[in-house]
Amino acid sequence: MDYYAAVSAFLVAADTLSLSKAALQMGIKTSTISRHIAHLEADMGIALFNRSTRGLVMTEGGRVFLEHARTAM
Repeated sequence: MDYYAAVSAFLVAADTLSLSKAALQMGIKTSTISRHIAHLEADMGIALFNRSTRGLVMTEGGRVFLEHARTAM
């Protein structure tokens, strides 16, 4: 997995709280954003977002990871 691309996708998704808006902003497919986030979640063993038809809601683990990811990037 390309961690840079995955963390970048996570950061944009966290800012927009939407996979489709993140995909539009990054110029890639929504499924690619979803796959990047799924790989991060599987690697860390936590959920970063709760997904619904209305968008994304960040979990507590996602908020903690967001702080660290912003610092690292």
